[in-house]
Amino acid sequence: MFDLGRRCGVAIALLVGIVAADPAAAHGRPHDLADVEVSVDAGTLSIQLDAPLDSLLGFGHVPKTDAQKRAAADLLAQVGKGDQLFHPDTGAGCTLTAAEIVAPSIQPRAAGAKPLDPKDHGVFNASYEFECRNPDRLRKIGIQLFDAFARLQTVDVRVAGPDGQSRHKLKRATADPEVPVRR
Repeated sequence: MFDLGRRCGVAIALLVGIVAADPAAAHGRPHDLADVEVSVDAGTLSIQLDAPLDSLLGFGHVPKTDAQKRAAADLLAQVGKGDQLFHPDTGAGCTLTAAEIVAPSIQPRAAGAKPLDPKDHGVFNASYEFECRNPDRLRKIGIQLFDAFARLQTVDVRVAGPDGQSRHKLKRATADPEVPVRR
C-alpha cells in the first residue's frame, strides 16, 4: 500500500540530512561558485560579481583572528581593482571608472553601528563600470577570477550586449576563460 505520509517523512529527513551535511545547501548555493552579469550599453560596460564570501575568502563570517582580518583587507583591496579581474578587449579602449563593493561581514563598520543582520553574513557583491572609447571593438572579456580566488571552481556568466543575451559556464579547468560580448 502507498503510504504518502511515510514517504514524505523520509523525503524530508533526507533533505534535512543533505542541508545539515552541506551548509552551502542551506543558503541555496554552493560555496565554490560565482555569478557574473555583464551588460554593454553604448560605451558603458557594466559588470556585477556576486559570490558567497567563502568562495573568495575561505570563510563567510566577520573576521575574528588577525590572519582573517588581514585576508579580508587583502580581498577588499584586490576586488577594488576590477580591471585586474576583468579584461575587456584592448582595442575597445575600456577604462575602469567605478567600483563598488558590498561585503558587510568584512567591510569596516562605524563604532556603535547596529549588529549585522544574519542574512548579511557571507554576502559579497561587487559592481564595476568601464567606459569604452571604441565599444564596437569590444568582442570579448577575459575573466581572471580563477587566478585571483583559489577556492572558486565555477563562474556562471550572463551577458546582455548589442547582439542579444547569452549565458556561459566557466570552469577552473578552462585554459583561457573569456566570454564573447558580440558574435
